[in-house]
Amino acid sequence: MYFSLLPYHGRPPTQALRAHTGTLVGNRIWMIGGVDSKHCWRGVAWYDTESLLWSTVETAGDALPPLRAHTTTAVGTRLYIFGGGDGPTYSNDVWVFDTGKSPHSLLPFKHH
Repeated sequence: MYFSLLPYHGRPPTQALRAHTGTLVGNRIWMIGGVDSKHCWRGVAWYDTESLLWSTVETAGDALPPLRAHTTTAVGTRLYIFGGGDGPTYSNDVWVFDTGKSPHSLLPFKHH
């Protein structure tokens, strides 16, 4: 068994990330949040495992807070994002992101 680097095209995140999540929905891995050596990334991107295409997603709605060390769980086409923070500050917030709708929007999840 061995690892190999996959070729790709498109727009991956512009910074190397750690403490992000990668969640599979269909044939796309949705990347959310993460941090480089200095800054948390507030973005969303996907990588298509069939076409090898990266896309950084422009989102509508509320902006994610600085987010690392969170969890992301797929339920259908929705991603539920829990917790995380920027290092000194963490939260118990839950966000929802629908991968099946365009334009994509991030919304704080509110239980009614």
